[in-house]
Amino acid sequence: MGVSIRETCQEYFKRRLSEGWKCIWLDGYNAILLSPDGLRREIDLRNDTETLRPSTAGDLTELDPVPVVPNWQNVDDTGGGDDDTTYNNQYDDFRDTYNLPASSGSGTINKITVYVRVKTENLLETDYNILIRVSSTTYYSSKTNMTTSYVLNNAIRTQNPYTVAAWTWADIDALQIGIQMASQAVPTYWQRVTQVYVEIDYTEAAAGRKTPFRADSRPRTRARFFPTLGLG
Repeated sequence: MGVSIRETCQEYFKRRLSEGWKCIWLDGYNAILLSPDGLRREIDLRNDTETLRPSTAGDLTELDPVPVVPNWQNVDDTGGGDDDTTYNNQYDDFRDTYNLPASSGSGTINKITVYVRVKTENLLETDYNILIRVSSTTYYSSKTNMTTSYVLNNAIRTQNPYTVAAWTWADIDALQIGIQMASQAVPTYWQRVTQVYVEIDYTEAAAGRKTPFRADSRPRTRARFFPTLGLG
């Protein structure tokens, strides 16, 4: 069973800090978070977030699971260390996509962000693509390089690439997310993926909105920078 988490802007902000992310820029409703391995995440503190993790296999199941269970079960957890013992691996353009649990279906969607946590055995062949699958069509992010340690990366989509229009909740309920491993001239070195999930950034309808979280309610003209701001 997949995981679905719906959070207010303040809940999301606090959770990311509790996971080791740092706030490196904060000005009014705008913030930039930095993950422990260096991924930047720009957020608008007037918007809320729904996080969906894989619930069943998608149309493409080409990676090898470790341990041998349905592939989606190896990438649906929120764990993190480099000693992770559940992952899918392969090489040479092999792909996996995963279905998602039902969304809440509330609010106006601003964008979606698909995250993967990956590493490679060797730095000779390291490129990979983050995938989404919409209406039986697969769309690829630009190629990104892995390292020999697990690193979180993402791909942002502000529109449904099939309809070339804003995302709807019906689109989200039919969405598949996934990854394509490196294309290798001599298939030898394996890549691992241990997490795949999507965040839906949305604005709640006016009737259901709470007071937005703001870093500082006083008028200001200068942004504030916090190179090491965490929980304390």
